[in-house]
Amino acid sequence: EIFDMLFVEKLNDADTKKVKTAAQALLQKLKENETQHTILTTDWYKNEQLRQNVDDMIGKILDANLPDTYNEGTFKKKWKSVYTHVYNKASRGRAYWQ
Repeated sequence: EIFDMLFVEKLNDADTKKVKTAAQALLQKLKENETQHTILTTDWYKNEQLRQNVDDMIGKILDANLPDTYNEGTFKKKWKSVYTHVYNKASRGRAYWQ
C-alpha cells in the first residue's frame, strides 16, 4: 500500500527502486519495537505532539529515500497521503504494520 501511495507515473527504473526503498524503510520503521514504544504509542493519534512526531518521522524517512525527481509539491502530497493513511489506520484501531 505504501509503495502505491508513493508511486508516480513515468519513473525510470532507478527512481522506481528508490520508491520501493522508501516504502520498505518506512514499513520497517513502523514495525520497530522502539518506534512502537516511543512514537506509535497507544492512542498516539489522540495527542497533538505524538501526531507531530509521527508526521516528522514519516517526512524524514521519505526525504532520505524518495528520488530527487519528486518536486516539492509531489513530495509533500505523498508525505501527507502516507501520514493520513497511517493516522486513519491507527484511529480505527488497526495497525497494518504489525
